[in-house]
Amino acid sequence: MKRQVEWARGRPEESAMRNLESAALGASGQVRRARELCQQAVELAQSHGLKEEAAGYIASEAGLEAILGDDAEARQRAKKALAISRGVGVRVGAAYALAHAWRTGRGQDDR
Repeated sequence: MKRQVEWARGRPEESAMRNLESAALGASGQVRRARELCQQAVELAQSHGLKEEAAGYIASEAGLEAILGDDAEARQRAKKALAISRGVGVRVGAAYALAHAWRTGRGQDDR
């Protein structure tokens, strides 16, 4: 993966690569580093005007937070993603996070 990361550095694709790195780290239990890389991915995407991608990364992070059991954070990130974009991928990611929290019985609505 290091070769691909280096190739993407400085290009618009760099945000996607950071997001992939984040997902891999999250899956391997390196949550703090995964969160950092996700934030970098969001910032890179936004700096290139890739609003939909940035929102998608946030929605993916919401899913990770839901899996980890931090339902309040999952809801917050899902709402943030939806505030940026209502694209299909963003809605699916946010719905997954919210449904996971609800299904486990931990995710109570803030209303």
